Amino acid sequence: MVTVTDTFDRSLLYERVREELRERCLRSESSMLPPLRRLSEELNVNHFTISRALRDLERDGLVKILPRRGIFIQSPNQHQSQNANTVELVTFNSGLRNISLHLLHGIEEIAGGGQAHNVMLTHSPLPDPQEFIQTLRKRGVGAVLFNGVSYLPYPDSLHEANFIYEVGQNLPIGIVGGPHQIVQADCVYGDTRPAMREYLELCHQKGFERFAYLGADLRRPANNERFDCFRAFILEHQLEWNERWIVKSKAQSSDYRAAVQEIFQRQPIPQVVIAYNANYAYAALLEMQRCGLYPGKDVHLLAFTSLESDALALMPDATVVSIDEVEVGRRAYKLVHEKMTGKVPEGEPQTVHIRATFVNNLLQEPVGEGS
Repeated sequence: MVTVTDTFDRSLLYERVREELRERCLRSESSMLPPLRRLSEELNVNHFTISRALRDLERDGLVKILPRRGIFIQSPNQHQSQNANTVELVTFNSGLRNISLHLLHGIEEIAGGGQAHNVMLTHSPLPDPQEFIQTLRKRGVGAVLFNGVSYLPYPDSLHEANFIYEVGQNLPIGIVGGPHQIVQADCVYGDTRPAMREYLELCHQKGFERFAYLGADLRRPANNERFDCFRAFILEHQLEWNERWIVKSKAQSSDYRAAVQEIFQRQPIPQVVIAYNANYAYAALLEMQRCGLYPGKDVHLLAFTSLESDALALMPDATVVSIDEVEVGRRAYKLVHEKMTGKVPEGEPQTVHIRATFVNNLLQEPVGEGS
């Protein structure tokens, strides 16, 4: 069920509804979808949102809407030729579904409405890659983008790598969110290192010497790159390296606050905290409040996020650097579309960095200067 209480931007609600209806069409054994009123009740959204989603599916050739007769599901042969430029976005991590919607938005700005599908493959084991490829071909899918790779622990990570590799042997593929640790493929992702380096240098100019990092995750190459940039800065300026201030990534959200407690419970406390994602930033702010510490005065916090809702929530107390996932989607589609249409021959994988930008910078504002 899709509900308006889910934590994603309301402006993208219809996209969630559209993808749910698309999946129903693909797995349905019936020749028709339920009537509009029933779909509205089942998905807990208004008629306008359902109608908008159905118009996208009809333009995509997946359904045929006949007034007073019903919503008819088209067979693969009926709509295959219309999907020559369709890209499948495969997301391996359910926690990234909001980011996937932003990626889809960027893809469709370039490709046109209905030319991108989002599929969640968060269960284990993954489907048989050859069956998956066959299904894509029946639907006329021309390329696949993978999102949320390299989160799985061993040995599931090997199954993921094999799955991506097998798909890549049959279709043009790309990876968004960061390169895969095993599979070499075209990759587009947000690069937070220039903004983080700028912030760290500004902190150093203000005389701060104690830096903490929350969420060091060496399993994922993109995260490893960010942490290496942080470590290089510490070594370059010969600052204190305290293992207690380096918090390694945790798999479960319930671990976030427990993970950050130690850095604030004993003196000395860090003056600057770099939070790998919004969850770590929220946990740090809660723990600072519990310890009677003032953000922007006692501790300066830098957080990275891809979602406007997180940025707005964090901005009063933290400096926020944002990754434009819509632009990531645009660039990723261009990469795979060129290979899908034969404009660019297969060759060495390309990596495209989309530079992340400051939403705000409290160190450059009058509130919270110094420590």
